[in-house]
Amino acid sequence: MREKQFQMLEMYKNILTQDNPKPFLYYYCFDEGKKVRVKSFTRKVFFSLIKRAACLLKKAGLEKQEKILHCFSMNDYTDCVFRHASTLTGTVPVTVNWQADTPEKVLFKYKDSGARAVLVGEGCNQGYIDIIKSNVPEAKFIYTYELQESDQLDEVSIIDDISVDSIRVIVYTSGTTGIPKGVQQTYKNYITNYNELFSLFGLQENDDIAAIIVNPLHHTNASAFIDTFFRKPDTCIHLMSRYSTQYWKVICDITELEKGKKIIAPVVAKHFEFLTHLITTGALPVPLEKLKHSMGNIDFVYGSAPAGPNAIKTMQEYAGKIPCVRYGSTETTLHVIGIPYFLDQETRLANFQKGWNHEENGEKAPGYYIGRAAAPYVEVKIVRSVDRNKQEYMKEVGSGQAGYIITRGGNVMSSYVNNPEGTAKVFDNDWYLNLGDIAFYLINTKDGAKEIYWMNRDVGLMIKGGANYSCDQVSNELSHFLANKYNISFSSFFLAAIGLKVESESEDSCCVTIELITEEAIKKKQEIEESFKPLAARYVSKGAKPDFFRFASVPRNFKGAILYNEMKKDFSDYLKQNPSRIN
Repeated sequence: MREKQFQMLEMYKNILTQDNPKPFLYYYCFDEGKKVRVKSFTRKVFFSLIKRAACLLKKAGLEKQEKILHCFSMNDYTDCVFRHASTLTGTVPVTVNWQADTPEKVLFKYKDSGARAVLVGEGCNQGYIDIIKSNVPEAKFIYTYELQESDQLDEVSIIDDISVDSIRVIVYTSGTTGIPKGVQQTYKNYITNYNELFSLFGLQENDDIAAIIVNPLHHTNASAFIDTFFRKPDTCIHLMSRYSTQYWKVICDITELEKGKKIIAPVVAKHFEFLTHLITTGALPVPLEKLKHSMGNIDFVYGSAPAGPNAIKTMQEYAGKIPCVRYGSTETTLHVIGIPYFLDQETRLANFQKGWNHEENGEKAPGYYIGRAAAPYVEVKIVRSVDRNKQEYMKEVGSGQAGYIITRGGNVMSSYVNNPEGTAKVFDNDWYLNLGDIAFYLINTKDGAKEIYWMNRDVGLMIKGGANYSCDQVSNELSHFLANKYNISFSSFFLAAIGLKVESESEDSCCVTIELITEEAIKKKQEIEESFKPLAARYVSKGAKPDFFRFASVPRNFKGAILYNEMKKDFSDYLKQNPSRIN
């Protein structure tokens, strides 16, 4: 592998300067109503925009490997333009989660990453701009509307010495498991991901591909997929500004436009839960039979949450087939495990059913089929423990036994930003230990491959909206809210949050137990019972919004640590005994 093969001239120029009059990128902007604005770009036009953006980066004084914070309000084609411009200049984009980041968190990302400039997209939260201007007066600001007036970067000025280990992009974790960590993803990570996804879908160089991207670009999911499809000649990308009800109508239009092509659409569990709701409420924006026909022509790639029986049933009913499932994380630049293209529908369904019916030591221990390791690009093990202080540390489990997923390969991040201790903690040599997921494998009797089944998150985590949330972090935020809103001291109560799959088989509900300890707190019980949930939904962060809560003792050991497994059982029993709390 040559060190310079990732530079812009080799990676994109031959693709983006193809003299093809057909659009290679369609951008769909969903307004608040039902209107959809569509823009299209040929490769040549898009490449000219990239060179304009690169010129703006240069004029801002950004040098190789210097950081620029990308502040947008939605998926925007100009975000892609500037990301690729960074490969011309060697600069490093830093993502901002426009769905969840507060201005304070954006300021933290700016300072923590060492950014020198801010890219401002249409509709960007003004609070992001104001807080950086107030605290970092020397920060440079680039606005995407400047693209139209900018010069183009002279190709002589293009950086040509970017190595495979240089940082390509920094994607911050959601901060839901503590302080946000900046994941430094390299050029090597993205070329590995390209090879992995190529293998997963069984793609050939001359295949005609269409890709539908709706997941947010501030996550690794969309970032990695769109990078792969930009690299692939003869691919047409359909980028959505965000998920909307109109998504289902637009994908019907796309299947008409892209007849004869292999159409790939990364999705998450929530999209199909929304679809079921639209159908049952009669709000679907397109005839159901037309949608079914279109969905049958799309290869949906299911990620970020497990695919349980209901999800598979939904896909079979509406798309007529079982989706591809893939598994990975921000730190692994998206892909680690997936269902390979060559497994037929019958085999896929049989594998899912084996997981749902799995038992260990005579007890039900179901798992959700997520496929096979993306060999030869990555390796995967399932081990008994990832705790260095335990005797079972890094010892592999046998077939059908539960353990922690660990991985290594060219897809794994280089490090966390400014956090050598945190980086060292999650690595053992080149093995990445911190996926935080429990799984087991079964041997495929036909080819000897290990089929991997996801079971659950580590007990201290929950999945909401495709993101991992620390139960401790959620508990801490809700405790501060409770103390401040009801004017009670922290010593007067104890609050603990856990994740339980109550209303969805793929997403956790935030289940909160409040233990009132002193007379001071007990006097506020009725007030808390009446207003805690609606008020918290207004004032706390997205991941901390409680779905269910109860008053009860919080089970703890003699050291005061929460017994999560016991609390999960207690809360499950409570919901069974109080079904009205769910309805």
